[in-house]
Amino acid sequence: MELRQLRYFVEIAEQGSFTKAAETLAVAQPALSTQIQKLETEFRAKLFVRTKRGVALTGIGNDVLTQARRAVEEADATKRAALISGNAASARLGVGFTRIFPFVAIGKILRAVRDDHPNVRIDLAETDSDEQIDAVLGGALDIGFVHHNASADHRGLEVVEMSTEFLSVAVSHRHRFATRRQITLAELADEDFIMQTSARTDIRNRLSAVCARAGFEPRVVQESDDFSLRLGLVAAGMGIALVSSGARALRVRGVHFISVVPRHIFRFAAIYRRGVVDRLIAPYLPRTGHASPDEGDFEI
Repeated sequence: MELRQLRYFVEIAEQGSFTKAAETLAVAQPALSTQIQKLETEFRAKLFVRTKRGVALTGIGNDVLTQARRAVEEADATKRAALISGNAASARLGVGFTRIFPFVAIGKILRAVRDDHPNVRIDLAETDSDEQIDAVLGGALDIGFVHHNASADHRGLEVVEMSTEFLSVAVSHRHRFATRRQITLAELADEDFIMQTSARTDIRNRLSAVCARAGFEPRVVQESDDFSLRLGLVAAGMGIALVSSGARALRVRGVHFISVVPRHIFRFAAIYRRGVVDRLIAPYLPRTGHASPDEGDFEI
């Protein structure tokens, strides 16, 4: 079994077509078919079945896919680490981030990396925290910037807590609460909410849970995964939004931010595997240490 065979297998599985995979891989289709046949011979099982639209994985093919994808990602991560270590012109750093992570902190870190390692190309991917953990473990990403809490299972990855922020409410400057500096969640029970789409299960579920703890289910009138758009809708008076305190740095015209009491804490951390990439990125990460919540604080 060769790495290129696994790479071919993964591409065909993702494309659902030998023809499309051959085009993407720049490999002649007969040669691609031959390599898959060799792989099937070694596994003593069929990996694909023909369909009207192309090919589909067999049961064994499905079982093989996860491990094959992990092997390809691990190999790619090893290659990236070697290129970074040698300061090669084609070196690439895969960086994941969750949309609620403090964007200024990420910008400063990546700018510092770029200044000191101009040959390293930084590829950014926005994705949920749980998905980042899988991607960093598998090698698809080199480092992730995630929403972190003390109960999270990072499965052996290095975790550097970087910052702590607090839950706030964004309201229109015309809203009846626009003169308030602090507010309890219970006071928001009758408000219209603008929230992340339900597909963004990580943060959406956590925010819904803190509302439930305050005794109500948020009445969601609009959903959007675009943070700037959510604040724009708030400014227009369509509803209110729950945000981290770092959002105040945006200074959006027509939006007033109110601190939630008691405090609800967002923690943010960097996650990565030990190795060459660790030595590249770790010196640029600010370490805040783990701040213990005060009595009465809640962790989101």
